[in-house]
Amino acid sequence: MQEKSKRSLVFGVVAVIAVGSTIAGAGLGRGAAGKMLETEARLLPGTTPAANHAVTTRGSAAPVMPEYKIALQDLEAAKLGASRNGGFESNALVRVLEHAERIDRHGSLFASIVAAKLFDSVADHVDARPALLDDEQLVAALRRSSFGSSRRPLEGERRHALDVLAGVPAQVPLRTAGYVESVSTRAMEEASATLHEMEDSVLAGNLEQCQTAAQKPRGLAKQVTVGPSICKTALHVATSGRRLRALQARANHHARRPAVVDL
Repeated sequence: MQEKSKRSLVFGVVAVIAVGSTIAGAGLGRGAAGKMLETEARLLPGTTPAANHAVTTRGSAAPVMPEYKIALQDLEAAKLGASRNGGFESNALVRVLEHAERIDRHGSLFASIVAAKLFDSVADHVDARPALLDDEQLVAALRRSSFGSSRRPLEGERRHALDVLAGVPAQVPLRTAGYVESVSTRAMEEASATLHEMEDSVLAGNLEQCQTAAQKPRGLAKQVTVGPSICKTALHVATSGRRLRALQARANHHARRPAVVDL
């Protein structure tokens, strides 16, 4: 709770400073609050504008770690099962895939990183022992696995940044005649465009372009936008997703092979 209070105060002060530095050229009117709601609805589809925007902890490990610890136990079981017959290794890897997918659904970059590590571990096992793809259950699990965040590795960061900015007016204990709303609206546009550019660069494999884009935001947008250091992490998530899809292609090919009938 103390951390939340500190963050709220920081963003409130930042908002006031931003207002003071941009008030002359803001071009505001009575519709500033309405424009902010419209912008929020456009940039955050599927959410309710102005609905109690709490300042959350970006990339919190708390919801992820319990499942990750169980997944590590299953990975250890897979290692032990590699020296045994009877499908012990493949059964454990099926469970790891299920853990990875559930972790990825948490929607944070931290969750994506953890999921990537688990998906990569499964790929490592299959690369080391291709015969694992003879196991029908493992092939089926691979084919249905989804690593959604690897296709949009910075979407969680973008939504977090916009949610924080949407809550800034409520953090400023002063009437500003729409000034804070206007500044926040422009910051939302800038932060969203920046994170989209960073993400597009990562998906194209261009690390340098992502790092350059990360340095563009100014003022309030800069306070909520992740810096260049996050690009390598996002690139790893995207690369892991491509590796999983390549493994799924192998699994699909394996599943379509004609069965060998012993005569």
